[in-house]
Amino acid sequence: MSVFRTLAYYHTPPETYRHIFHSVLRAGHHRVAPDFKIGNWPYPGHDLILSVAGSATVQLANRFFTIEPGDLAWIDCHHIEACWARRSTSWEFLWIHIDSEQANGVGETLGVGNNPIFPLRNKTAGAVAAFKSVLGLLRTRPVAMDAALHAAVASLLSILFEVRQVAASIEAQHEARSGHNLAKVLNAMRVEYQKRWKVRDLARLMSLSVPQFFRRFSKATGSTPIDWLRRERINHAKRRLAETHDTIGSIAEGVGYADPHYFSRDFKKLVGVTPRHYRAHENTLHANDHD
Repeated sequence: MSVFRTLAYYHTPPETYRHIFHSVLRAGHHRVAPDFKIGNWPYPGHDLILSVAGSATVQLANRFFTIEPGDLAWIDCHHIEACWARRSTSWEFLWIHIDSEQANGVGETLGVGNNPIFPLRNKTAGAVAAFKSVLGLLRTRPVAMDAALHAAVASLLSILFEVRQVAASIEAQHEARSGHNLAKVLNAMRVEYQKRWKVRDLARLMSLSVPQFFRRFSKATGSTPIDWLRRERINHAKRRLAETHDTIGSIAEGVGYADPHYFSRDFKKLVGVTPRHYRAHENTLHANDHD
């Protein structure tokens, strides 16, 4: 295997920081020959790999993904099978290895298990700047390095969220043209949040089967249809608790709950306090505003 390493840094953060920051454990800038190949990653955590020139293939189980220049690959090191340079030219890439309590949840939200590749396009310059910031911090090692590394990684993650959101928007436009319009369903649920919606009724609005609709909805919103509706109802309940003198029973009924006791339990589960305590707190805030 031929590897021409230009930069490589390692870091061992204090254990306390690993609980509050995205910890960067390794980072580098590599140019590798066409015979470059890595098998299973031996460390926990996640590798973020930005292809600069040339291309590579990532194997996850029996699936294969290509990384082209300007693409970023998010590799969950628990599941990687292999990664190798493609074609007859060398492959140049920047990479960061992160490990944190938040990273697993971020990766899951971004759907990297199904699609680990992020085509950055016009976001490439911002991503490169984040990578170079990490490399510079690991090289100079300032006093507040771990906090600064966290900020650099956070800026990179914000780019990845934006890329996924743009892709979701384009997919939504295609769905709208095909009649599978999720925006139509969400609007119906917002307007008629009191209605006793069934998943099959919502699926019918998109002309999809229930399993297809459930998958589309969960992928786009990160929530199930019924859980999304529950939170929308609670949002309206919050407003009425804060702005009206309506009884809790009438509010429960008005936002779609047949049982006020179930409403109170649901409210506390989602908000953290009972409707009565929420109203008392809001009244206190409004009273202080007028003092």
